[in-house]
Amino acid sequence: MPNTRSKRLNIRGFRNGNITNRTVNFSRSFFSFLKKYLLVLLLITVFTLSFYWLIVKDLPSVQKLVNQPPSQTTKIFDRNQVLLYEIYADQNRTLVPLSQIPDHLKKATIAIEDKDFYKHKGVNLIGGVIRAVKDMILYRKLQGGSTITQQLVKNALLTPERTITRKVKEIILAVLVETFYGKDKILELYLNQVPYGGTAWGVEAAAQRYFGKKASQ
Repeated sequence: MPNTRSKRLNIRGFRNGNITNRTVNFSRSFFSFLKKYLLVLLLITVFTLSFYWLIVKDLPSVQKLVNQPPSQTTKIFDRNQVLLYEIYADQNRTLVPLSQIPDHLKKATIAIEDKDFYKHKGVNLIGGVIRAVKDMILYRKLQGGSTITQQLVKNALLTPERTITRKVKEIILAVLVETFYGKDKILELYLNQVPYGGTAWGVEAAAQRYFGKKASQ
């Protein structure tokens, strides 16, 4: 009988020991998981706040493209509508609607600057990488992979500085611009915004400067 009782006590103690060990192991695993979860949550929070503070907080409104159009050249005519003077600072620009810009000029611009303009949603990462690799293989000067929308954002809403922060802002704004405006409107804004050399900004001023005629001609 004593032996039997002793065995029962040993078995009971063994079982209790297993339960205790399992409880301890579970507690350790749980607290280890909780620490990792809290660490990940902390990192995500820090990243989100940093992203907002460095990038999102200072993003300009894309509605500025339409609500605050770029400055135009002041033109003075005589009573017979003959142009006498053009007054401007650094940018000679006259805004024209897309309907007054020839189709061959639109197509040439898209072919040179962004052949997938009507396909992407503001950013073409694959096309940019392919172009950069092609330029490296052919030993040409890097042209970059910015889409027409990104170039519009860079010229109209951002500064020309080359930093990672500005590039991220450019990508975010390009996607937002594509959300607010249609492709034709974006192309119109672009053709009226970009520089064409010297003081000629936009297709109308460029046509007058280099060909002595209106862009529609």
